[in-house]
Amino acid sequence: MKRRGFLYLLFPGMVALSLLAMLSSGIAQAHAAFARSDPPPGANLDKPPQQVTIGFTQELAKDSEIKVFDKAGQRVDMDNTRVSFSDPKSMMVGLRPLFPDAYRVNWESVSLEDGDRDKGSFSFSVGDGNGRANVFLIIGLILGILVIGAGTFALLRSRRRVI
Repeated sequence: MKRRGFLYLLFPGMVALSLLAMLSSGIAQAHAAFARSDPPPGANLDKPPQQVTIGFTQELAKDSEIKVFDKAGQRVDMDNTRVSFSDPKSMMVGLRPLFPDAYRVNWESVSLEDGDRDKGSFSFSVGDGNGRANVFLIIGLILGILVIGAGTFALLRSRRRVI
């Protein structure tokens, strides 16, 4: 029977340690990745939200940021991004009053653990998301009021002549 050498026995242990080191370093240097948001990506809301909140997989540094834009590219957030005290893996930003439109949320997370940055974006809409209230309803109401007013005026005017 052949005697196995010291290196032959050491090799599997070295491979196992190398794999463990690679896996653990990958975990330690991961970004604070997107986990959830309110409103959620792709949401079509009946009422406009007052803020956008995004949760991540790691605690966030203070220079993490959320920016919200309307379809025309105008910024509609209040430029007050803050990391949550109660959940340091979440940040939020207040919103100006929103109208029916499509909105784009751009975020940049900075991991408190290792300073790595990650960026992403998602959209949500309020109402029909076309950037206008139901124009046909408004025009119909205005025309209806004008027609009723004109009819009433004509009716009253014609009664004066009869009397």
